[in-house]
Amino acid sequence: MRMASSEKAANNTATCSKDDAGDSLPKCAKCNKRYGRRTCSQLACFKCCTDESCAGHRDRRIMAKMNDSILDGTTLINRAASTKRALAILPGTFREPAFHYLGETLKIWSLRE
Repeated sequence: MRMASSEKAANNTATCSKDDAGDSLPKCAKCNKRYGRRTCSQLACFKCCTDESCAGHRDRRIMAKMNDSILDGTTLINRAASTKRALAILPGTFREPAFHYLGETLKIWSLRE
């Protein structure tokens, strides 16, 4: 038994507009285009929600801040890499060409000499 394309589209829409509990999601109260979050204080979608302390969009806001910090280069790993790059030795500073960063060098003293 084959389903018509309109029936498939209706089934896809029904599955997309349901939350984890199986209840239908409300439309955004502000734009009425996207589906809002039932746990949002404004019953709005992420783009329309203006409440910074909204429990429904908290996880998405944290992920957005993390993505922005990655793009800005302000994550912990990016800051550690920039401090390592700051320790770079210019070629010709030492006779040994294998030294690339400060802190890789050492002095060996011999009491016999």
